[in-house]
Amino acid sequence: MRRLNVRDNRQYAADFVRNFELGYPSIHDDSGRIALQLRGIPLAAVPISLIVDKRQQVAAVYLGEVLEEDLRPGLERVRAE
Repeated sequence: MRRLNVRDNRQYAADFVRNFELGYPSIHDDSGRIALQLRGIPLAAVPISLIVDKRQQVAAVYLGEVLEEDLRPGLERVRAE
C-alpha cells in the first residue's frame, strides 16, 4: 500500500504519516506525473484509495475515507488472481 500525495507540501505529508503512524509510505507527486497515469480516476475527490492488480491496472476505486474492512474484499479478489 502506498499513499499518493498530490496536494500537500512534502513536510505536511511527512507530518501526516508520522502523526497517524501510517504503516505504508507516502509518495509525493507534486509534478502530477503519477496522477496523470490514472486517467479517468476522479483525483479531485481526496482522499481516494485505489487497489492496483499485478498488471498495474486499477482494480478498484474508493472515494473518501475507507476502513480496512472496506478494502478487504477488493484486496482478496486481486490476490486471488
